[in-house]
Amino acid sequence: MRQDKEKYIIIIAGPTAVGKTALSFALATKYNAEIFSADSRQVYKEMSIGTAKPTESELAQVKHHFINNRSIQDGYSVGDYHNEITEALATYFDTHDVAILSGGTGMYIHAVRAGLNNYPTVSEEIVTDLEETLRIGGIEMLQNELEESDPEYYDKVDIHNPARLVRALSVIHETGETFTSFQQKEKCGLPYTMIPILLSRDREELYKRIDDRVHNMMKNGLLAEARELYND
Repeated sequence: MRQDKEKYIIIIAGPTAVGKTALSFALATKYNAEIFSADSRQVYKEMSIGTAKPTESELAQVKHHFINNRSIQDGYSVGDYHNEITEALATYFDTHDVAILSGGTGMYIHAVRAGLNNYPTVSEEIVTDLEETLRIGGIEMLQNELEESDPEYYDKVDIHNPARLVRALSVIHETGETFTSFQQKEKCGLPYTMIPILLSRDREELYKRIDDRVHNMMKNGLLAEARELYND
């Protein structure tokens, strides 16, 4: 991957209602930049009120990426996000010098800054077999196998979380290597200059802003949106 330190990603992070959207718009206007969302819920078309998406007017003012580009019926992971934003930024920086990355999903921001572990694709058959082992033999069978196959990961994983056990064992079955070995491989963030900005406010002020936001969400139909999502 090319190294291009004269291209800049300004990262706007911070808690809910701290003012990330307003600052992102100000910086996008100042630098003639576009905004790349790092919010794991704003990608979904059906979730607008509860995720505090920019309004239609705001979206028309500044071009946004990774908002309203998936349905809740679709699977979407941080790995998908990392692959897609890597490609999107490479194209974007052919004609721009500054991008704004804004959002509240720390794992998405970390994926851009530091990269992800490169885990292999696992066949559905292996996952199905492990889930069947879990169903028939109970979680203890998976715990025992992981302890024998990868004691280092066994010592640090939540061994009472069956999804994590299945995930680790599926990689081991697929590759013959320990799950730990993939975690130890070098990761690499995207090859641009990162400028992180972490926003904060006085706690009482922030709590009031959150209360006001939730009140407005309820007035704008949050409950109806939640019911519709539940029915889907």
